[in-house]
Amino acid sequence: MGKQMAEIMAHRADDDNGPDMFDSTELLGDLLTLLDAEPTPVESDETYKVPGPLKSKECTRDTCCVWKSIADEMAAQFRGSSGRCSRFARMAVRLGFHDTGAWSKDFAGQTGGGDGSICLTSEVTQSENNGLQDMCAKMNQWYNKWKKQFGYSSVTMADLIQMGANVATVVWNLARPHGLVALVVAHTTSQQNLADTSRAGDPQDSTPGVWDVLFYGQTQGTARTPKRVFKFSSDIALSQHPKTKPEWQEFAGNGDQKHWNEDYAREYIRLSLLGVLPPAVRKTSYRAPDQDMADKWLSTLARSSTAKKVADILERGEAIMASAINLTRDLST
Repeated sequence: MGKQMAEIMAHRADDDNGPDMFDSTELLGDLLTLLDAEPTPVESDETYKVPGPLKSKECTRDTCCVWKSIADEMAAQFRGSSGRCSRFARMAVRLGFHDTGAWSKDFAGQTGGGDGSICLTSEVTQSENNGLQDMCAKMNQWYNKWKKQFGYSSVTMADLIQMGANVATVVWNLARPHGLVALVVAHTTSQQNLADTSRAGDPQDSTPGVWDVLFYGQTQGTARTPKRVFKFSSDIALSQHPKTKPEWQEFAGNGDQKHWNEDYAREYIRLSLLGVLPPAVRKTSYRAPDQDMADKWLSTLARSSTAKKVADILERGEAIMASAINLTRDLST
């Protein structure tokens, strides 16, 4: 795999951020054994164009053709009317982690890895996978449609899960699909429901449903943080651990979206290869049109029916409508 290693090293040399001590150059998955000519060509930053309609000879010959249709269907499910991501987008990213994360080089070939088992077996019912059942149900719908109903034998559950995680990343406004520190930023869009059920729906930074790097500073305590932001103890520990604090501080201190984009893309690809390219995004900043109303909700810990309604709206990726909710009045208690 001399060509692949040369490309990795060239990327490190050309990286605007310079060489990074945390970046790994270890090859994973079948990259270890494939010949240089075997990997499927990819599109870099260019927008992919389908060669023909589904079921046409041109589409059948092109590996990416059917996946463009699948990605478009996923994107429609993952993007809410407000421009924020939906609950399915959040779950899709988490599902990608949970399907691949149970893997170790010590037991390679025996268990774990990105094999789709989380949705093909009873694995999703395990306690650590709580909250992912609806996402597995949706993945099984897509699996049955594209593999069984439409007959695309190349569509596997493992690939659907990893495609979903990548599509969900790029439908967020700032993301462009280094380690653990880069990957944990999935919490920037999340709203917890199970860690503390008395605070169900509370987000992990003050821009829920928007993929940015604000999460790092607010978790670390170096950025202004509204009352409603719920910090996971594991995230706080990562922000302070000697081995992860330096990289965490880089994201928190500089607010460098481009740096994070590059690190996340590289590390998620590595994650997806354990055990076994999205369209270009031009935005560099984003503010939701209803962020002022979201800020009112974020500044309180009210548990009223209105507060719950706002949490549900944000989880669906929809916009908070002023005509439907009087936040100033209803969030005062």
